Amino acid sequence: LAVGVIGPYVLDPVAVNLAAMPGNPLVRSHVVKHGEIEFALRAELPADRLVELKRLTWRTHQAIGARHYNRMEFIDDGKQFWLIEANPLPDISAKESFLAVAAGYWGIDFDTMISLVLWHAVEEYRAEPEHAARFQESRIAALRNFVTPGLDALVAHQAVTPAMAGV
Repeated sequence: LAVGVIGPYVLDPVAVNLAAMPGNPLVRSHVVKHGEIEFALRAELPADRLVELKRLTWRTHQAIGARHYNRMEFIDDGKQFWLIEANPLPDISAKESFLAVAAGYWGIDFDTMISLVLWHAVEEYRAEPEHAARFQESRIAALRNFVTPGLDALVAHQAVTPAMAGV
């Protein structure tokens, strides 16, 4: 399961359907990563397990000091989730990245996804007194207007936020 983070939002997990790939690979090797991938959007998990996975993702995101965006991969053995990779600088290509696939599931197009990553960086720096003048509302209004539909989509899909994660 690959789980993306954009700003304070944890996206739904994405899985690769290895059984549907030629040769039935057991792991997502280099060949699998760069071949035709069939994604399983919002991998089927009971609601309580989905919340557990998102909370674990957020806590790990914070623990490693990741900022703005991230992707983590887990194995689910049915009892617990095993973190196998945390990638604070993952691939963010338009069609092949887990982040773009997960965002697209919620109706967030690639340009908006990239802008959301930028927006959360701007918000972080804007909160610091030494950068506040550089990020005055008049200078960031156009970006805010552009990302508003993406932010609305994140909220509408009940992405886990820090407050929801109990952190």
